[in-house]
Amino acid sequence: MVGVIGDRVFRIIDINDDKFLDQKEFIKGMSLIYCSSILKKIDFIFSIYDFDNDGFISKDDVRMVLSHCPIESVNCENDIKKPKEGLLTSSSHG
Repeated sequence: MVGVIGDRVFRIIDINDDKFLDQKEFIKGMSLIYCSSILKKIDFIFSIYDFDNDGFISKDDVRMVLSHCPIESVNCENDIKKPKEGLLTSSSHG
């Protein structure tokens, strides 16, 4: 996790805002991410998007997150594989 999202996650987990994670903050953060209830995870994700910590997600907050997300161009036609000749027919070996 790099960039803005990684910075946001770090800032949220760094409870005392000393720019370092002690063992307790790290364990609490990992527990929140991997072992918490869905409601706590939703709150956590909301906090990532709420850049100004005002309790609301504005267009600017979303724009900030999305502007730092890598987006790949996907060509779906290349992902569809044509069956090889004879693959759908049964062959008799005799």
